[in-house]
Formats: sequence, C-alpha cells, structure tokens
Amino acid sequence: AYELRLLQTSASTGYFAAVPEPECSWETALAYLREPPLDEFMHRHLLRYLAGLDHGQQKRLFCCLDASDPLIRVLFAELAVLDKTRQFEIVGRRSIPPPRKGFPLTDPAPR
Repeated sequence: AYELRLLQTSASTGYFAAVPEPECSWETALAYLREPPLDEFMHRHLLRYLAGLDHGQQKRLFCCLDASDPLIRVLFAELAVLDKTRQFEIVGRRSIPPPRKGFPLTDPAPR
C-alpha cells in the first residue's frame, strides 16, 4: 500500500509523492520491485532513496550490489542522468561519458 506524503514545499507549492506504507527497507523495496517491475511508485521511491544518499554512500552501496543485475544498473544509470555531478562507475565498472550533443533529454527542443 502507498501513502501520499508531502515531501517539501517551495514558493507556496507542495510537492507530494506516493511512498510505501509501512516504510520498507532498501532490500524489501528492491525485492518488491522485481515482482511488478512497472510499479512506478516503488521505482521512484528507490530513486528518491538513492538521490538522498551522498556520493560516497552511493558508491559504497553500488560496490556492494551485483552490478550485473539489470534492475540495479537501471536505477543507478537513472540516478546518474538525473544528477550529472554524481555520474560514476555504473556500467561495467567504467565511468559513463556525458550525453552526446543533441541528446533529447539534455538539449531544449528547437523553437
């Protein structure tokens, strides 16, 4: 089950997210996401968890996990795309190069 929770407010606007209720551990959330892999709420919950860690914690966690696991690779690759300052050894223990010029997620649409 999920609960709609206020995460933060900014400029009189509230930002909400669906979070698991009751709270679950990283391992439990990862195991749950393997069952219905298209559960966007759990996927975003895990991304928020990773984004809340500092760079050192993220690296230590990644090194402790099975880097050949597609779910782990996807979560850390998305984290790197979301936060370019934290791109680090995600694919095959190599650094990911920055997106190429014209990559649709980084360049604004032509007007």
